[in-house]
Amino acid sequence: CGCGVQGCLFGFPLGCPPAIGYFVDLFKNRVENYVRRILPKSRSRYPKKVLVCMIYFLDELATGGWADCALKCMCYDSAPIRLQTAIRSIFKLATQQIKIAGTQVVPVPLFEELDGKTSCDYLQRVEPSPAGGKKMAKQLMNALQWESSSLGDESERTHLAALNSPVASVMEHE
Repeated sequence: CGCGVQGCLFGFPLGCPPAIGYFVDLFKNRVENYVRRILPKSRSRYPKKVLVCMIYFLDELATGGWADCALKCMCYDSAPIRLQTAIRSIFKLATQQIKIAGTQVVPVPLFEELDGKTSCDYLQRVEPSPAGGKKMAKQLMNALQWESSSLGDESERTHLAALNSPVASVMEHE
């Protein structure tokens, strides 16, 4: 289709979505480089796992909020499947392809928990509510395969480098 992405899912006859190459670069290469920059300099100090999150789907119901106009312009009110398909595709083409030597990269599709179907998971259609944040935190904890009963002292804990993560604040309150 000419986008430059090997095995692009949107080839003939559908045509390539505009800017797919940009979003693959953003969600793979740039995120990968960002994570490398925030990791310790020494590989011996790398965390066992790094969680890299793909954004969640937005609330499909126009409930009123600051983002309504932008979402309407993107046809999200009438065809949310378009943006949701793009998010899923970028997750497969980019986020799942991130590799960092010396640590296990765990791609986390936040859209599996915040799927746009439950309005009480959102504030202003685009921000996680406390209930939505709790769902995301649970998903992130599951991705870490962390059981609170098995946590040792600080040096034994798996360190967390998760993007868009509410886990730290949830853990402080439990």
